[in-house]
Amino acid sequence: SNDTASASSYDLTTGTTVDNTSPSSVITLSLSAADIAALKRNSALATTAANTYLSLVADAVRDAAGQSIAAVNPTLSKQPFAGDTTRPQLQSFSIDMHNSIMRLTFTDLVKSSSFDASGVTIQDAATATIGRSISLTSASTTTSIDGYTLVVNIAAADLLRIKTTKSLATSRANTFITIQATTVDDLNDVDVLAVTNGNAVQATTFTADTVTVALSSFTLDMDATPLLALTFSDTIDLGTLQLTSITLQSSSTSSAQSVTLSGGTTSLSTDGKSVNVSLVQADSDKIKLNTALAIALTSTHISFPSTTVNDLAGNNVTAVTTALATQASTFTPDTTSPEVISWKLDMDNGALTLSFNEAVQASSLDATGVSLQPYSSNAPAAQVFRLTGKASSTATDGTQLVLNITSANLNSIKAINVLAVSASSSFLVVDTKTAKDMNNQAVKAIPATGALSLPTGAFTQDTTAPSLSSFAVDMDSGLLKLTFDETIQASAVDPTAITLIAGPGSAVRFQLTSGAKSAANSDQISVTLSTTDLNNVKLLTGLYTGLSNTFISYTTDAFTDMIGIPVTLLPPSSPRQVTTFDPDTTPPTLTSWTLDLDGAASMVLSFSEVVNSTSLTVSRISVQSTTSGGLTYAFTTSTTLSTNGLSLTVDLSTVDSNSLKTTDGLAISTATSNLIFTAIGAIDDMASNAAAVMTTATQATAFTPDTTKPLFQSFTFDLNSGVLQVTFDESVRTTSLSFANIEIRATATST
Repeated sequence: SNDTASASSYDLTTGTTVDNTSPSSVITLSLSAADIAALKRNSALATTAANTYLSLVADAVRDAAGQSIAAVNPTLSKQPFAGDTTRPQLQSFSIDMHNSIMRLTFTDLVKSSSFDASGVTIQDAATATIGRSISLTSASTTTSIDGYTLVVNIAAADLLRIKTTKSLATSRANTFITIQATTVDDLNDVDVLAVTNGNAVQATTFTADTVTVALSSFTLDMDATPLLALTFSDTIDLGTLQLTSITLQSSSTSSAQSVTLSGGTTSLSTDGKSVNVSLVQADSDKIKLNTALAIALTSTHISFPSTTVNDLAGNNVTAVTTALATQASTFTPDTTSPEVISWKLDMDNGALTLSFNEAVQASSLDATGVSLQPYSSNAPAAQVFRLTGKASSTATDGTQLVLNITSANLNSIKAINVLAVSASSSFLVVDTKTAKDMNNQAVKAIPATGALSLPTGAFTQDTTAPSLSSFAVDMDSGLLKLTFDETIQASAVDPTAITLIAGPGSAVRFQLTSGAKSAANSDQISVTLSTTDLNNVKLLTGLYTGLSNTFISYTTDAFTDMIGIPVTLLPPSSPRQVTTFDPDTTPPTLTSWTLDLDGAASMVLSFSEVVNSTSLTVSRISVQSTTSGGLTYAFTTSTTLSTNGLSLTVDLSTVDSNSLKTTDGLAISTATSNLIFTAIGAIDDMASNAAAVMTTATQATAFTPDTTKPLFQSFTFDLNSGVLQVTFDESVRTTSLSFANIEIRATATST
């Protein structure tokens, strides 16, 4: 029976006689290959002498006369049995790179179950070039039955190694194999004859991989480290990948909203069919900045031309057109908080630049989330400044936002003399409310316990000289309020470097000799004029009486900013005019007075401020015997020759002097000498403020009584009426008259 490989008999099917030219008693038969193969496959037949018998049917052969041989029952060979001891040899092989198949043909039947692919090496020539040979692994297997030819299914990993080896198995010309003796056995377990390097067998047939590779799917992960993953239908040649040909677009039919990659870092999967592309920061930012692109699965598509990548056989990838873009199979949105990775501080221009690790929304910038401190941690509260208000930004959405620090905030920072004066005193603290990324994720906080330092070269010091923005004057209090464009160091203010001037180049000017200055560092500095300086200014006609004649100039010694830069010079030729002028509206008051009735009688009046001597109206001034009233005398004709000033000397007229002297109980001591303004306008200050009515008289601080004897001046004598009138240089008391001491003589000389 020929049915099974273990049948106890086999009927030959065909063959040839070795010598068929003449009849002979000995016939030698050459079995057909099919019969030999069938016999060899049958492990129960013809393997030894003991299981090798021959039987013939009656018509198996005829003699020379044509008579059929008699049937022969199974009979044992009378000659020694010669079993199969010849080692099989590799006769030829072919390879199909597209279907990953290799066919090995041997000179004898081989046992498929004994095949070990690790004994097969594919190389580029009979003698392999170094680096151009690949040994298969046991992952490559065969499912063929025992026979002359084994069909080997090349494992994907083995195929990938072959395809990725340069100049190997790309054509018949560079496709050879060697095999080890252990690669396969014949059916009698005899090893195959080895094919060694130097004698490698060339492929008889080479089938190239000609099928175009195509994109199977892709995913996009925009979280943390943005990653584009591409999966293809076949192994690709990573070296041919052109990332700049890949476009991500929001629609499957249009690239109106799209980003074409500029580069990236790639890694290939073990099977060579998938490639991960780590997007470069610039591309990631562009994608995130486009709020219509890659925000969900439905807005994530890919397109590229056929030249984007090749398979390992050099075949171009199937193009994915803009009009038929492929949608992502998976999309992962950005859910990671952006981080401030660096910053810059420009104290000269008041700019704070924040650099993020991903694009953020400029409109989300909240300056109140930013604080500056002089140390990386443990900074005292008084030395920390949190920005206030909605500081503007000159930037659009992106990885870098420039925050324009308001003048008020900048001056407050400068007022803290240990903060932001150098890179080493500048540290950044950020709240989560400071900014949001393009997917509305709040920025990661930078705590005060781990504030961010400035990188090298990221600090710009204030090099601009401070300048006066405006100033105001209050002549009532003698206060100068000066506003600068930056914070001024209060302790360095020098009032003596300030000149008050009536106008550009005017000769009417006054340089301060002293002054009280404000104590706090600020962009607003106050200087209060000394009383002396204030009165001297008021005495100068045409100076600081109104907006038109109120200007200020100063030298560079007058002010410095917080790092010691002197103020911009404001010379007398180009002074700054006052912005707000508050005139002197306070009337002058009498602070003290003295009375001298001896000789040429006079009184000295002292005031709270300089007064206009020409405005003196003595008729509105009286002397009382007490501070509240009593005997009273109102001056009539007394005058002053004093100039404008803090005090006036009033020369008492004879009438006023005599009246005081002759009023008993009045002006005979300091206690009885009390001056009072009885009506408004007894005197005016330099701003024409009239002195007010006094409700209580002011007692003289000094009184000089009359100690000078009166002098006789003239007399008249009328005998008709019997009247003698004697005139003295001052009033005399009639009660003191002694007639006995008056003598009328006939001559001018006494006898």
